Amino acid sequence: MIKRNFLIAITMFIALFIYTFYRTDYTLINQLWIYLFTQESFTAIKSTVRTAMPLPELIVYSLPEALWIFTITLTSKNLFFKIRDQKIFLYFLPLVFCVGMELLQYTGITNGHFDFWDIGLSLLFWFLGLLTPLNTSKFDILKTWNKEVVLCSISYGVVYLAHTM
Repeated sequence: MIKRNFLIAITMFIALFIYTFYRTDYTLINQLWIYLFTQESFTAIKSTVRTAMPLPELIVYSLPEALWIFTITLTSKNLFFKIRDQKIFLYFLPLVFCVGMELLQYTGITNGHFDFWDIGLSLLFWFLGLLTPLNTSKFDILKTWNKEVVLCSISYGVVYLAHTM
């Protein structure tokens, strides 16, 4: 359990790092940083990090979403709900989320740029999340409200920090 939570924390930190220092100032997380500091100090820190550690566009624009998908897959793969006697596991939801967001970007309904690399990397990281062994039980989200369900909900909520305003 501690290893899984550590893996989740590291994965989210890497994605947050990339969003903070390499993506537009108009993402929600960067707007929060600018509010806590100032535009000038945030821009100076961002410039220093980018100069010290330049990253290729694929990492800057496609890896963070794949990392979020990995995290959400880890937090949701043992969760399910029942409709009649049929269990519906939530481990497909991250993939639906990824492809759905890309399609919304393609149609112009949401901000962003449709990219097959985003889908490909997210699919790869979704598989990695499915293959990562967990030491947690399976929970019915409609009957159990515990830290697993809360962690999954927070994982989905954190994705909003990458939203471009």
